[in-house]
Amino acid sequence: QVVGGPNTGFQGRYPNEDSIDYEFTDATLFNLNRFNGRDRQEGGMRVDYALRQAWNFPNGGMIEALAGQSLRLHKDSTFAAGTGLEHRNSDYVGRLTVAPTSWFNVSTRARLDSQSGANNFNDFIASTSFRNVLGLDHLGLQGGYLYSPPLPYITPVRTRNEVLAGFSASTRTASGSNWRINVSARYDLDIDRPVMIQGSAGYEDECFILETSFIRRFSRNETTRQQYAGNNFILVRLAFKTLGQYGFRAL
Repeated sequence: QVVGGPNTGFQGRYPNEDSIDYEFTDATLFNLNRFNGRDRQEGGMRVDYALRQAWNFPNGGMIEALAGQSLRLHKDSTFAAGTGLEHRNSDYVGRLTVAPTSWFNVSTRARLDSQSGANNFNDFIASTSFRNVLGLDHLGLQGGYLYSPPLPYITPVRTRNEVLAGFSASTRTASGSNWRINVSARYDLDIDRPVMIQGSAGYEDECFILETSFIRRFSRNETTRQQYAGNNFILVRLAFKTLGQYGFRAL
């Protein structure tokens, strides 16, 4: 695709509150604005291109691969070093998904430096799902790995080298109502401690949905080693299918 717009120039004189946590990957390659907020805007002329190939198997499996890059007419100083977009020729981004069967899937994303070929980002996920096992209608397991260099606007400035694991389960009763649960956790290998745990549980029938979620982050001040306030969240959502929904933070 070809994207054109006015050159935005230097935007550092303006506050940046909602365009901080962004990542250039294959998922954002064709976004008109790579920033995830409005405080930073991407301008200028560029060409985004990618090559995608997919093979589908009779048993429901598939293999998919994608590789692409973004080429700018002018260098954009809005993007800081390490984002993959600081040069006229962006980093190479790619994705590979291998699903030999309908119940097992392996997917990896990567970003390689356009000049040195160094690995600047890698995300790996393996998941499997089973039906009608242990009295459950569905049971899913997943594990993964994430490598990401320090993001320019995020503190503390450090590399993310994390593993993750999780499971999900659901069952349907004779009356038609559905119960579901999800639990996952992330662990940082460099600092040797958990990063986050989260879980959710929900109930759904033909009338309404009740769902609660719990998130615990282990962010802390590395100087004092005291955890930041507000690391715990409890969210509740109540939805009536014909009236609307209401959600609030309980903690």
